Amino acid sequence: MGGRQGVKRAGQRTGSSVRVNPERAAALRRRQRQLALTWFFIGAALVVAIVLLSSVLPKPDAYERFAKCLAREGAVVYCDDVTSDCQAQKRVFGAAFTSVVYENCDYTTICQELKIAVKPSWILADGERIEGVQDVAALAAATGCEAPKGEPRMPADV
Repeated sequence: MGGRQGVKRAGQRTGSSVRVNPERAAALRRRQRQLALTWFFIGAALVVAIVLLSSVLPKPDAYERFAKCLAREGAVVYCDDVTSDCQAQKRVFGAAFTSVVYENCDYTTICQELKIAVKPSWILADGERIEGVQDVAALAAATGCEAPKGEPRMPADV
């Protein structure tokens, strides 16, 4: 250890006081401010990104909610893949048609068993039949489900 005992480093305690290199202290404060600003801007960027994404991400479609309500209420549509009226009924719901309870008459005998003569035909939980392409207002009135608000998709429009 010999001659090294007398050498003091910046920040090393000597007795009861601490010697601090003023240049090093100033550089440390600058670095701390830079880090604080960096974290502030990262946080602000995250907040902005979350706000922007929440406004861009798709919200649950009103037609999706309506289709799910029809399913909960026991409404079933009997249709096929080729009839133009069945295609029109599907277009009323758009992508939300996947949530409609749908019996495809092309692949089952259920339509013959139920004597479905008109396609599409809706059969409700109470057994009531509604034949032909229906708009959402008619289905809402028959099931008690809330019809999607806004621009209606009518069978004639699709």
